[in-house]
Amino acid sequence: MLFKIFSFNSLSLVLRVVTSFLTSKAIAMFIGASGMALVGNLRNFLSSLEALGTLGIQNGIIKRVAENYSDKKRLSHLFSIHFLGILILSVFLGIGIVVFSEFIANKIFDHADYSTVLKAIGILFPFQVLNVYCIAFLNGLSRYKKVVWVNSVSYLSGLVLSVVLMYFFRTMGALLAVSVIGLVLFLVSFYFVKEEITAFQIGSLRSSFKELKGTLSYGLMSLFSAIISPLIYLFIRSLVINWDSLDAAGYYEAMNKISALYMMFISSMITLYYLPEFSKDTNQIKPLTKNYLTKIIPLFALALSVLFLLRMYFIPLFLSKEFLPVSQLFFWQMLGDIFKAASLILGIQFYARKLVKPYFIFEIISFATMISLSWFLISYAKVEGAVMAYCGTYFVYFVMLWMYFNGLWRKQTE
Repeated sequence: MLFKIFSFNSLSLVLRVVTSFLTSKAIAMFIGASGMALVGNLRNFLSSLEALGTLGIQNGIIKRVAENYSDKKRLSHLFSIHFLGILILSVFLGIGIVVFSEFIANKIFDHADYSTVLKAIGILFPFQVLNVYCIAFLNGLSRYKKVVWVNSVSYLSGLVLSVVLMYFFRTMGALLAVSVIGLVLFLVSFYFVKEEITAFQIGSLRSSFKELKGTLSYGLMSLFSAIISPLIYLFIRSLVINWDSLDAAGYYEAMNKISALYMMFISSMITLYYLPEFSKDTNQIKPLTKNYLTKIIPLFALALSVLFLLRMYFIPLFLSKEFLPVSQLFFWQMLGDIFKAASLILGIQFYARKLVKPYFIFEIISFATMISLSWFLISYAKVEGAVMAYCGTYFVYFVMLWMYFNGLWRKQTE
């Protein structure tokens, strides 16, 4: 089953690699390292805002839908009440973005001239949030082909919008492209969801509140990480700017983009296959986890080793010669990504087993480690210190998760 999903999804992944390559190339050509840093700031801000708009319930939705996939009436009720709740919340958040656009622009761009971008984001924000929700719903139903179609449209439309707008408006165009894409994606994802829902059913206020309450316990887990994590990256980027330069922050963002390019193979595998399977049958968690760690991770590490050896050829191809200083960031970033990939399969067990309290404990330790290491290492090694801190954080995180879940497995067998 995993091979079948991954084979079909490979077309989407290849398309994402190509479009990410072309988009990054366009950014490098049109707006350079400093512009890339600003785009990274906007994406981090939007990630936190998006998490707040969805209340972080994506993984909760996947689990709830996977548990009730055969009950069409219940699915319609689940979809409807969450859709309405997210719509109302996202509209209020969008209004807030418009009202405080100049203040936000000064904070994330250090320039009020980009407030126009924030106003556009505020107006279109509900569509971006509802798209995230619709994709989570399709994931829960294991509608892999439809999710791949939505993702494919996302990559192509994102490329076209980014290139066209950057060509005419440079940095402003790159930022506007980030805000417009949500509307396009919502139209596609909602079209596919409509085929799965028999009717829009809200039900009584009491039953609706009960449904929301049941999902929010998962949401609190995702919401915490999804809001704090991008803010930490904003903080790290500001440290790099202060201790190094704006261009160095652009190199750091470029390394993150390269990392995201290959990490999507792991994250899509986790979201499309492992999380739904863990949710359906918790007895499969241990064997599937060990299979992933002993087979998938070694292949992933081998692929990264090859990329590391070819990095001096890859960077000018993917970006431009201006970004060759990124090569000094590869080792620590890739080593950290191996630990992160290994941690992901363990981390989703918090959702599958609904382990809320342990989740918060480990996440808080992880964030505290990232902040403290970044603060110390960036002051010592400048931009390279940022990726050293990343690697150290995920090494600690993986070791903690392995010890915790290995202990749980032992208790189950006693």
